[in-house]
Amino acid sequence: MFIFSLTFQHFLCLGVLMDWKTLEKVAEESGLSKESLRALQKKGQLRERVHWVKAPNGRIFLNIKAVERWIIGKPELCGGRQ
Repeated sequence: MFIFSLTFQHFLCLGVLMDWKTLEKVAEESGLSKESLRALQKKGQLRERVHWVKAPNGRIFLNIKAVERWIIGKPELCGGRQ
């Protein structure tokens, strides 16, 4: 019998408890401009599949919890580097 145990961190890494918002909404709520968020993406400071994803319709969604951790300088929870 195989027992599969997931921790809270695993759920976060799988995206189960994540809060995704559009680039526009994050810009509005954070005070960062859309252009500065895009620049952070391009520089690799906001990492794809950690901080942001591109939806099938082409829209960019950011994980608000991961972006908040980045803003306050906390390490990523899913094995990424700071």
